[in-house]
Amino acid sequence: MKKLKLKNMIFCILAILLIMGVGSKEAYATQSRDNSLKELSISAGTLTPEFYYSTTRYTAVVPGDIESIEVTAIPNHPAARVVSITGADNLSVGENIILIEVEAQDGTPVVYQITVTREEPEETSEPERTTEAASSEATRETVKLTVNETTSSKSKQDSSKEKEVDSEDNQASKDEINKLKNELTSLKRKYDKDVRVLFIIIVILALIGTVILVLLLGMASRNRGLIDELKSLQLRAGIDQGLDTKKGAGKEKANDSEGDYYFEEIDD
Repeated sequence: MKKLKLKNMIFCILAILLIMGVGSKEAYATQSRDNSLKELSISAGTLTPEFYYSTTRYTAVVPGDIESIEVTAIPNHPAARVVSITGADNLSVGENIILIEVEAQDGTPVVYQITVTREEPEETSEPERTTEAASSEATRETVKLTVNETTSSKSKQDSSKEKEVDSEDNQASKDEINKLKNELTSLKRKYDKDVRVLFIIIVILALIGTVILVLLLGMASRNRGLIDELKSLQLRAGIDQGLDTKKGAGKEKANDSEGDYYFEEIDD
């Protein structure tokens, strides 16, 4: 029985812990992670770009007499909160960084940044001077301006002359380069033309040589045929001459035999 009660107690404790864990997990899961702003504005200047909840960096320009600005930041989710806004006071001339830190319900943070550029403040007017001092100062300023203008005009003239000389030199060098390029192009074309002509001449000579060789071979074959015919004719002529010689000798023998026979008959 004791073992059964112990097992039941352990089972109940595990069930309670499981229920508490699931509940805490669901409670944590229901917390929002939305840390965006639905509105962001400043009292002076204009935000660039226009405010959008997912854009976290902006710029703005304020006049030189603005030393501090008010920043309005409203979270999108009611459970989110703006933790801090820093850098909006005691603006210095030039760039100033204003940071707005926002935290979601589940603690997820995000920082919006505004770079505010404060312009130079206008200078205050000095006390009026006497007419003489003002005139003398104006005269000095006029002289300075005249000298400066003369010096600047001379420097401009000199610089313009130098630029003209440089441009002329550059133009001359460009012309020379173009001339050389044209000459090289013409030489290349002439070389290509000569090579083509030489190739054509070589092809023509090769064709002529081939034709001459064919003609010589034909003439040689014809001469061989003529020589063979002459040899056959000579052979035939020799054979006919031998036959004629043999026939003449037979006829003489026959005549001699007939004469002898005739003279014998007379003697009887």
